[in-house]
Amino acid sequence: MSGRSPKVVLLLGLGAALLVAFVLLGMSRLHVGSQYESFLPADDAVAAEMRDVADSFGGDPLVVLVEYDEDKPLEESANLAKLLRAEGRLAALDHVAAVYGPATTLNQTAIQVQNLLASISGFRDGLKEKGDKAAYEAFEKRYGSLVVRGLPAGLPTLKNPSFVTSVIYDADGRVRPQWQHLVPSEKAVALLVRPRAGLHQGETDRVVREVRRTMDASDLGQKKITLAGVPSLTRDLTRTVGLETPLLGAVALLAVAACLWLTPWVRSRRRRLRPLLPMAAAVLGTLAVLGWSGRSLSLGVVAFLPVLLGLGTYYPIYLAQRAHRRLILGVALAAAASFGSLALSPLPFVRDLGLAVAVGILLVLVCSTAVEKLLGSTDDELFDHRADTPNPALPRASVLVRGATPVVLALAVAGWALLPKLPIQTDPEQLLGGLSGLASAQHVEDVLGFSGQLDVVVDGDDVLRPEVLTWLRGVQDEIVTDHGDRLRPVASPVDVLGFLGRSPTAAQVDAAMELLPAYLTGAVVTPGRDRLVLSFGAELRRIDEQRAIVADVRQTLDDPPAGYDVRVSGIPVAAVHGYDVVSADRYLANLVGIVAAGLALLLVLRRRLDALRGVVAALLASGVGMFAVWLTGIDLTPITFALGSLMAAASGEFAVLMAAARRQGDPALHRSVLLAATLSALGYAALLLSSLDLVRQFGLVLMASVGLAVVAASCVTWMVPRRPEEHALEFTRVETEKELVDA
Repeated sequence: MSGRSPKVVLLLGLGAALLVAFVLLGMSRLHVGSQYESFLPADDAVAAEMRDVADSFGGDPLVVLVEYDEDKPLEESANLAKLLRAEGRLAALDHVAAVYGPATTLNQTAIQVQNLLASISGFRDGLKEKGDKAAYEAFEKRYGSLVVRGLPAGLPTLKNPSFVTSVIYDADGRVRPQWQHLVPSEKAVALLVRPRAGLHQGETDRVVREVRRTMDASDLGQKKITLAGVPSLTRDLTRTVGLETPLLGAVALLAVAACLWLTPWVRSRRRRLRPLLPMAAAVLGTLAVLGWSGRSLSLGVVAFLPVLLGLGTYYPIYLAQRAHRRLILGVALAAAASFGSLALSPLPFVRDLGLAVAVGILLVLVCSTAVEKLLGSTDDELFDHRADTPNPALPRASVLVRGATPVVLALAVAGWALLPKLPIQTDPEQLLGGLSGLASAQHVEDVLGFSGQLDVVVDGDDVLRPEVLTWLRGVQDEIVTDHGDRLRPVASPVDVLGFLGRSPTAAQVDAAMELLPAYLTGAVVTPGRDRLVLSFGAELRRIDEQRAIVADVRQTLDDPPAGYDVRVSGIPVAAVHGYDVVSADRYLANLVGIVAAGLALLLVLRRRLDALRGVVAALLASGVGMFAVWLTGIDLTPITFALGSLMAAASGEFAVLMAAARRQGDPALHRSVLLAATLSALGYAALLLSSLDLVRQFGLVLMASVGLAVVAASCVTWMVPRRPEEHALEFTRVETEKELVDA
């Protein structure tokens, strides 16, 4: 430092201050937000349709299930009054678009029945006073039956148990079909709280929290209150991401640090932890970049820290060896390119992981070079030359590898051939296995009989014309007849206007829309009457079931009235679409990362044959991995689907460096590769502590990929015959610290 001018020192200090400010400000902009929609394809027509429907009718509902000890709790006027007040408080919460509950629906029904009966009675009395006997008799014949049917239940009021019973239950005491989504059993009622569309994560969390607080404070006399639905799952997922990201990162850091400290890869113990410096700087830098980009910390970032901690310690170790910097640059760029190819995934959380790891690898390389330049070391300080003696086990290992290579090659070919048959899991609820809120969601599904929502959306000029309603009634009847065990009407214009009969006139529809409150009509039709929605509660499990039912529903909608557009929307549709998009071209998805890594090696390395070795090693490791997946019968997930990209990072790197070590006859470099593999496995092992099945499986796949990468790299290294010119040295032996820095 003494040889530098004050101006240079000042500039260096200013640059360091700006860099620290960039990192701190970027990290201050970070926010945790793992939306449920990150498991669904983004930026395509299906996602746009879901957002469009949400803009018209509100976001995915938060389901509040209230369970009682007694049967038919709504027949108790005290219970009904408390529930009515609770629904009113929920409707008044910020960011809530609408609340649909049995008490409010009953109250609105009672009011409208009162108004209807009063109108009929008043009009009839007017005709009687005028003395128009013919008109009076005609009116009495048409509308008198309505009054007669209304009288046996008594006054239409919530304080009248007979009225409540007659509205909700049929003559046999069973819940009427149109009420089953609000009264799913004799001991339970359900409320649907629709948040406004387009809420950010903090607003969604606030809605869920306020709904829970409101229900707990309502004193409904209930046995149990359960919250479920997309908003609830989103909140639980965000909390899990926020808790597990630092926890898993800390575990990975401790595991990697222990390995570095206990392994005699350098002579000086105090220098063994040096790789943690550039790795930590790269992690902070990557988080800062994410913060400045406005990206939230999604589920993909839970896996980011352990992955980068496993990968990030490679390059300081490699740079400490006598390898040429160009070689290290090539393998680092190849790893970044292979992980970066995950950015092509249609699923946001997979893209987040790929981009974060790619940026992190590049920053690790830059920071490692900077640390090596600033701190420096002499050859005697850094390298444990006791490791440079020939290893007598290597010839025996060579024989074993040569014998195993044909087996590995055969398994790899079989694995690539089996790729189209490998199962892929894309159902968001299945991917979220292990999430705390999933048990609540399963309980609500068991009671309600459905977990998702399938929407039939009709767009056009005046969607309540008689011919549209007649067609829609036929559609609803056919869907319920064919799939009543899987689909249940939740919100239907046909049911809302059902009191008009099966063939209402335009005038009757207009009068009914003026009579009915917006509370009821707003759930199924927009104020301008240019869009309606027929919503079904869907109990769909396997992706093949979802595909078949969605296809059948679409076939039912084949012949809509002229001038109207009809489409099917909802999470089941998006899940099917996600499966199709993710698995559309399996070979392309798996080869793109390998090709990207190969191109990076080809562009940087002087030895083109090493680039080929890296590609072949990635192909072998990926193929064997696919064969293992097929053999064990496990489902791939969107994050493990691109095995080629995951395998290419380690396989190509190990193959290139092991080949270079063999040419040079450098056991120290070969040992560095094995140390790097161990560090990777330890970093990835931290993912096994996650509560999420998806993350744990990802950790297992990555750990297996490290072992397969070592095997594939060994096969490639010993399988490819060396040409005479390949015996030339690729490494430049560094004699002094100055020569190391200059190199």
